[in-house]
Amino acid sequence: MRQMHQGILEKAIPRLLRPLETGGRQILPRIVHGDMWDGNTSMDTTTDSPMIFDASGMYAHNECEDTVYLL
Repeated sequence: MRQMHQGILEKAIPRLLRPLETGGRQILPRIVHGDMWDGNTSMDTTTDSPMIFDASGMYAHNECEDTVYLL
């Protein structure tokens, strides 16, 4: 498993990501919420700031959409 893990980190992931970084493009990872609906939102009554909560956030490509996460 350790050898496979190293191979994935050193070879597979760079090969998959390289096409996304050609032609001046750049990968911009972000925290993406994978289960957005009104039941996961609220307002902080002391600051009037919006709040989003749920355990389904993930670190992903900035163009990731909920439909990708649900597949």
